[in-house]
Amino acid sequence: MDTLSDKSGEVELTSLKQRSNNTSTDDVEVALKAGPTRDRNSFYGDKHPDNTNNSGTSQNQDESLGSKEGDQEQSDPPGKCSLWCLSCQHCCYRQCKPYMTKYNSVPQDASRITKCHHAFLCPPHGKLAKWFTLLFVAMVMFGVFWGITGANALPGGNLFALYILMVFAWLLGVLAGKIKLPPLFGMLIAGAILKNVPHINFAADINRTWSSTIRNMAFDVILIRAVLGLDPASLTKAPGAIVRLAAIPCLIEAATVGVVSHFLLNFPWVWAFLLGFVIAPISPAVVISSMIVLQDQGYGVEQGIPQILIPAAILDNVITISGFGILLTVAFSTGAFNVYTVFKGPIEALMGILCGALVGLLMWYLPHKKHKHLVLFRFLILFMAALFSTFGSKAAGASGAGALGVLSMTFVASYRWRQEGWIGKENPLGRIMVMLWRLFEPLLFGLIGAEIDIAKLDGATVGFAIATLFIGFLIRMVAAFVAVTCAPFSWKEKFFLPFAWFPKATVQAAIGSIALDMAQELPDSNPDKATKVTLGLQILSMAVLAILFTAPPGATAIKLAGTRLLKLPHDTDSAKNVPDCDNVKTDKEKISLSENELEENV
Repeated sequence: MDTLSDKSGEVELTSLKQRSNNTSTDDVEVALKAGPTRDRNSFYGDKHPDNTNNSGTSQNQDESLGSKEGDQEQSDPPGKCSLWCLSCQHCCYRQCKPYMTKYNSVPQDASRITKCHHAFLCPPHGKLAKWFTLLFVAMVMFGVFWGITGANALPGGNLFALYILMVFAWLLGVLAGKIKLPPLFGMLIAGAILKNVPHINFAADINRTWSSTIRNMAFDVILIRAVLGLDPASLTKAPGAIVRLAAIPCLIEAATVGVVSHFLLNFPWVWAFLLGFVIAPISPAVVISSMIVLQDQGYGVEQGIPQILIPAAILDNVITISGFGILLTVAFSTGAFNVYTVFKGPIEALMGILCGALVGLLMWYLPHKKHKHLVLFRFLILFMAALFSTFGSKAAGASGAGALGVLSMTFVASYRWRQEGWIGKENPLGRIMVMLWRLFEPLLFGLIGAEIDIAKLDGATVGFAIATLFIGFLIRMVAAFVAVTCAPFSWKEKFFLPFAWFPKATVQAAIGSIALDMAQELPDSNPDKATKVTLGLQILSMAVLAILFTAPPGATAIKLAGTRLLKLPHDTDSAKNVPDCDNVKTDKEKISLSENELEENV
């Protein structure tokens, strides 16, 4: 009998231990309130398997359990939770429950105070978690800079100035986006503040070589992104309208700004037209992003306006950057003016296009399309080749070939990649370049803004510069309207295109400082260095003014004019019946139309 009693006690103890592990927190709370003298049957209640009216049996089991409990507690297998452990868990649960999002949901009609209180509950979540993550990354980044460079990452050092500029420019860019302005507007303001406001002018500590190198790298990122987004097939849908819209407004504006700046600002002819090609290109970042918003809402989709504007915007940049590269070569040519000086720019441009095309063809086969790390190596080859084209051409004295080499190699390589299915959002290189641009964007626009020294600006010069810009803008809008006069659009849609065709931002920020950088790199023995530095600074100042006067109003004008002048898909009036100068039917073709087609045409 003793042996049977011992065995039954051991079985009962094991059962109790197993049930204690599965006991809910409510059961633990009952046990805690009952105190240590309460018997175990009152704790487990009806859940106990032998909790019957037989009190004698229960008493015998308790006595058996009491005689074995001390020895069994020491032999509990690891991972089993005792009653004391459960009580500690419940205590922590009661203390932490009010601060946990898991147990505090937000009702749909919650007040702002309730939502604000819920935002600070643990674990971090929502927008607050995003900001905490960014703050942690910024702190770790600063710690890495300090650990590697020491004093250079402290106040007064180059890395510290770049770090403060990047963070401050990013913050003001986010604030500008919140009030529906382009983020680059806030980033430019951040750079100007850190350069011109006393006691916080950290931008004065930035090394010029570092600044120029970062801006050139950001320029390469812009060029690669622009060409990767260009669909060669879209150029064949309405080639006449695309080419006219891309070429006529930008060339006319460049010529207008060149002539006006020569007479108002006393620019030399070469530098005047160089300024014109800096001001002329529109911003794909503003135009394309704004058109995508309208396209998602359905405005102008049936008429194909977004499909025409997007490739035309990129082609506009290609034309102006090519002209800028040629004139830049002529402006910095040394020696007497001769035949070589005249043809040096076109020769460098042709060399850049050919060398870039050869590198693009090489990227058709390297790396092999079955390579294990295909995306990584294609990105490395493309980006490093672009950097080599930019910095290598400058080191070789043929800086005009750099940008065109990047454009041609990217276009040729992406033409083959599109055939493999790397199109639009399916292109992994496009996603990589987007992430890379997020890193370079605040640095680029912040550094551009930091180049503006308000103390050196002349009021009269600024006034003439603004007048020059506005004359160029007006002429450009008229030229844009004329360029689409024969396009298959209604008159309202034709009036919309000039408003979508004047915002400046990305390209001006990228190339506006190149002339100044090249002038500052001239040897001190060069008698023209001071003059060229002054001209380069004036070009950069006008590029920044062009961004400030056109980017925010341009984005707003596209949004407002698009919703009022463009048509939604359900609109009955269509512009398809407007005659197209690119595809005008002859009399014989009209005669061959059937009766139904004639009725539809009428």
